[in-house]
Amino acid sequence: MRKIVFFIFLVSQFLSLSAFCQLAGLNQPFLDKYQEQLPYFQELITGGQYAEPSRLIEGDPFRFSRQFDLGGLTINGVYYPEVPLLYDIFRDQVVTFHPIFNQKILIKPEKIASFILANGGANPSFGQNLQNHQGNP
Repeated sequence: MRKIVFFIFLVSQFLSLSAFCQLAGLNQPFLDKYQEQLPYFQELITGGQYAEPSRLIEGDPFRFSRQFDLGGLTINGVYYPEVPLLYDIFRDQVVTFHPIFNQKILIKPEKIASFILANGGANPSFGQNLQNHQGNP
């Protein structure tokens, strides 16, 4: 009998408390402090190094130009504005620039929910071009 009363008491205590959760994007009081300590978002600059195409090939694989333009992308539900981006059409890869090491960095396509380039160009078929190059439907 004591076990049942104790169990009911515990359950009533948990049910009477209000549930609290953290909502991303609504209240970010420590974002400035975080950016002061880590000025570059780690989700953007932790990918592999981008392999440049051969200089012997005429043209380039990028959608609009070889120059980085400020765009925006959503990774893991967080929108990052004003990120230097390039989009490699042939390899279907989004490339950014590592500010410390001065090299082109790949952003994993599994992480990217969407992206938009500076001139408003977005690729709705992102992630499907690679499958088409490999012969998959």
